[in-house]
Parts: sequence; C-alpha cells; structure tokens
Amino acid sequence: MSAFSARNTIQSTTQLFDFSWDVTMLTFAETGVSLALYGIYICLFLLSIHALSRRKARGTKLLIGASCAMAVVGTAAMAINIALAVSFARTTQHIVHEEVAQLLNGLRYQETLGTAYVITSVINNLLTDSLFVEFSSFTVDARGFMRHTSCIAATLYGDLKKTVIILPGLLMICTVATGILSVLSFNYQDATIMFGLAAATNVVLTALTAGRILWMRRAASHIPVDKTLRLRYNMAIRLILESGAIYCIGAIVMLIVSLGAAENTSAAVAQSVIGMSFVQPLLNIIPTFTLVYVGRNTTDTSEGRNMSASSTRIPGRLVGRQTVGPAEIDQQGEEKESEDV
Repeated sequence: MSAFSARNTIQSTTQLFDFSWDVTMLTFAETGVSLALYGIYICLFLLSIHALSRRKARGTKLLIGASCAMAVVGTAAMAINIALAVSFARTTQHIVHEEVAQLLNGLRYQETLGTAYVITSVINNLLTDSLFVEFSSFTVDARGFMRHTSCIAATLYGDLKKTVIILPGLLMICTVATGILSVLSFNYQDATIMFGLAAATNVVLTALTAGRILWMRRAASHIPVDKTLRLRYNMAIRLILESGAIYCIGAIVMLIVSLGAAENTSAAVAQSVIGMSFVQPLLNIIPTFTLVYVGRNTTDTSEGRNMSASSTRIPGRLVGRQTVGPAEIDQQGEEKESEDV
C-alpha cells in the first residue's frame, strides 16, 4: 500500500512539474515577445512626444498627456509580466525541491500579480480608447473649419462632434465596468463580454468619426477653400480608417483569445498566452504610431508652408539706413529711364 501511494505521489509530482514547466516556457516566450514589442513602443512613444511638442495646434497637450499615461500603464504591465515569468520559474523550482510552503506562497503571489495584470489591461484599454477619441476630435481643428465655413455649418459640426463622442463614451464605461467585474469574480465570461464591448467600441468610434469627417469634407466642398484643408480632411479619413481597422482587428483577436481561455484546456491556455503577448502591446503601438505620423506630418506641412511663403516674398534691400522694397525699386527704375530719355 505504501509503495502504491509512493508511486501515485511520484506520478502526481511529475504531472505537476510537467504542467508548471509548460506554463513557465509559455510565459517566458510571451515575455520575450512582449519585451520586443515594448522596445518598439518606447521608440515610437519618444518620437510621438518629440513630434507633438513641436505641433502648435489645439488639443496637443491632451494628446501628450494621454500618451504619457498610456506609457506609464504599459510599463507597469510589462513589469508585472516579467514578475509573473520569474514567479512561474520559482514555482517550478519549488515543485522540484518539494517545498510546499514556498509553493503555496508563490501561487498566492501569482494570483495577486494576475489580478494586477488584468487591472492594468482594463486601464490600458480605457486609455487607448480615450486617446483614439481625443485624436479623432482634434485631427481636424474646429477653429480652422469655422474660418472656412458658415456659422450654421460650424454649429452642426459641434453637434455632430458631441454625437460621435457620446455613444463610444458609454461603451467605454460599460467596458471598464465589466472588466472590474471580471477581476472581482474571476469569471472568464465577464472578460469575454469586456473584450466584446471593446471591439464594439472601436468599430462604432471608427465608423462615426470617419462619417463625421466625410460630412465635413462634403460641407467644405460647396465653399471655396484652400487645397491644404482638403488634403487635411483626406489625411484624417485615411488615418482614422487605417488605425481604427487595425485596432478593431486587435480587439477582435483579444475577444477570440478570451473565448479560448474560457475552455480551460492546455491548448486554450497556450492560445491565450500567445495572443495576449502580441495583442496587448499592439494596442499601445497602433495609436502611438498614428500620433507620430500626425505630429511629423503637421510639422512638415507647416514648415513647407512657411518656406513657400518666404520664397514668394520679395525682400527689401538695405541702402545705408534706408530700406528699399519692391515699390521703391520700380520707382527708381522709372526715374532712371526718364533721365536717360
């Protein structure tokens, strides 16, 4: 009986070690991918701060603040991810050395880290959605639109802007609420609802924002405006659709991953870990890359406009202490011709 019990103990220990080893390897692979994507994100974040700091436009400070907050939360999530990888490795060590007390403490520590990671993910999704809302609101400046359209069109623009923000804002609140419930109840079903609401938020926000800018471009087409404003509308629509489509794809992938994690199988766990390692950092990279493009494009456009304006201006010529401009040059030329005659 003792031999049979010892054999069962060895088998259970071996199975526990195999499971812990597989989870540790998956976690290390996920951490490596997340670190690589995090390095790309940090480079884009620094470029976005540099580009936006040179952009003299309405709403730039809000974009910079939201980008910095997203960087802080993303860094915290990366630190938690590394701590989880180290904790899983130590759990495998405790299983090998049969350190039961340390093993139980490690499991409780992993549960705390997992809860913290879910909380940072919820906050990160809220920040990325908020950043997308701010970017959508300030890509086309309302003051520039009012300068080129009538007061009625500007008023309609303001009403349409409120309509675009209200529905995604309500969806964002529901997403945060379901995320908090999933953390408190440890229920995968609530997490699935959260990712579903996140995907719906981005689909609705992308469609409404692109529709708003299309309406603005149509209103501006009946009024004589410069080519720069039309190009700005086209750029805004392209950026909204491209970044929104990629972001929606990421949210849908996270929804699929959460559905697989609810099955609680080894394949589902592997799918969940690998999916989170790719998707979660991409949710930070996509809006940050958009900010880099917007900031650099706006800066290059303003510099090019200033250069073209300075090249068309005829500078005055200094003669002694008197400034001689184009009118004086023409007058002097006429006087010289009359003297010759």
